[in-house]
Amino acid sequence: MVVGRFQFGIGVVWSINNQGSIDSESKFGVCVRRLDNVAKECTVLLKMVQVMNDNPSRSKKLGDKQYFAIKAGEARGWSPSFSGSPNGIKNLLLEDVLDSSKGWLHDGALRVTCKLSVVMDILTAAPLPSDRSPQQEVCDALGNLLFSRDFADVTIKVGGEQIEAHSAILAARSPVFSAMFQSPMKESQDKQVPLEDLDAHAVRAMITFLYTGSVDADMLDNDDSALALLHAAHRFEVLALVDQCTKTLGGRLDVSTVAEWLQVADLINCTGFRAQCLDFMRQNMPEVQMTDAYNRLVTKRPALLMDVVAALAPPAKRMRAAGEAV
Repeated sequence: MVVGRFQFGIGVVWSINNQGSIDSESKFGVCVRRLDNVAKECTVLLKMVQVMNDNPSRSKKLGDKQYFAIKAGEARGWSPSFSGSPNGIKNLLLEDVLDSSKGWLHDGALRVTCKLSVVMDILTAAPLPSDRSPQQEVCDALGNLLFSRDFADVTIKVGGEQIEAHSAILAARSPVFSAMFQSPMKESQDKQVPLEDLDAHAVRAMITFLYTGSVDADMLDNDDSALALLHAAHRFEVLALVDQCTKTLGGRLDVSTVAEWLQVADLINCTGFRAQCLDFMRQNMPEVQMTDAYNRLVTKRPALLMDVVAALAPPAKRMRAAGEAV
């Protein structure tokens, strides 16, 4: 990385034992070092240093909160050998990095990314400027807490994955989680929540929403993942996320899919989205009746046809029509 006359490189750090051999049980460290010979100091902010794992949720993200002056040949980072530095990367040992089954090696290579800011004419440390609101800072802090898994006391088991989280935050954001952890159920005692009929990616996105109040746009851009997310959010009564999902899906209702989506809404008992589907069918019934999805609805869920008919001709209109016929 080159900024003006200054050059920087990423380095990794580990410890040696008393015999001078590599200590595989030591904490693993990472740093950014100045590689140039310029006599002048420069002030650097390590915005983000990330050690990549095959499983993105296990990747380690680190960053400074203020600028530091670094001389030629000096380094800044997370290593036991740096004065005033944290003792390496928390919960990451050298033996874990070298274990190919742990996902830190990518075809035998370690991947580390870095974003840094350099102020060349200021030699004293300065606070990190921020245009974030206090609310956004809280959301970011909670997101980092979920990502780090520090103090996690509950495990969500879904689709072969394990999501470590914090029962107090889950309970504060979802009445279903709150009731679960307050009752004498097995989940509250073991602090393990098995989910067998939900999508793992959707559950992870929902839990992230509980911490940060935001959801990855990719989850909502895809119909299948958006429906899966709606299912999870409705199950745990995350109403703000349910509303976001239904508004997104409602804006993409189509004659070719609305009958299928009506069945999904009915199966998960999501009345709001169900009503959206019925209203769309009422307005576009001739086209909807020509689709394969509607034919499947007639075959598999004939009971739903009563609701479709009711949407086309509300009870009051049917009674009035019957009276006129008499």
